[in-house]
Amino acid sequence: MSLFKVYNNLLELLLEHKEWLLLELGKIPEKTYLLFDFPGQAELYSVHDCVEKLVQFLTQHDIRIAALYFTESRHASEPHMFTAALLATLASMLRLSLPAVNVLSKIDVAPRLPARLETFTDPVDLAFMFDASDDEDENGKKIRKSKRRRIRERVSEQLADVASSYGLVKFNPLVVTDERLLKMIIIQVRPL
Repeated sequence: MSLFKVYNNLLELLLEHKEWLLLELGKIPEKTYLLFDFPGQAELYSVHDCVEKLVQFLTQHDIRIAALYFTESRHASEPHMFTAALLATLASMLRLSLPAVNVLSKIDVAPRLPARLETFTDPVDLAFMFDASDDEDENGKKIRKSKRRRIRERVSEQLADVASSYGLVKFNPLVVTDERLLKMIIIQVRPL
């Protein structure tokens, strides 16, 4: 059975036993944070509605929920991957309608970023990531990009522009061994 199926079955089970879930949540001391982790299972909240239904049920019962979306910083070194991550984060934020904190994780092991970190933590203008010029080989000779690649780059640039234009997605840098960065993320989640 796939991990997705396991999570989906678990969420459907929780939805079938909502009153039990409320009872169990009521036993947890106040000011306690619960984490529901869906590693690599974006389909649970971007395509299927089980997480959305669970969130709606819990928020109707005055349970405060915030979403944390983690994107690995290695995606920021590749414009198309970062655009895809930006769009996936935005789509999930819109689907769940929850206060969100977006995290750019593993910045300590990321490959060299094509710009300053602040560019990715507050993506205002990502146009610099998309180079319209042709590539060069190791001898400095121009290599013409294929039509398909040029179209992909143009579409990615336009999508990145749409995603960043509204300022909805802002990433917080994270290194798990950096207590200061962890505290900054917790401070952002706390008032939500």
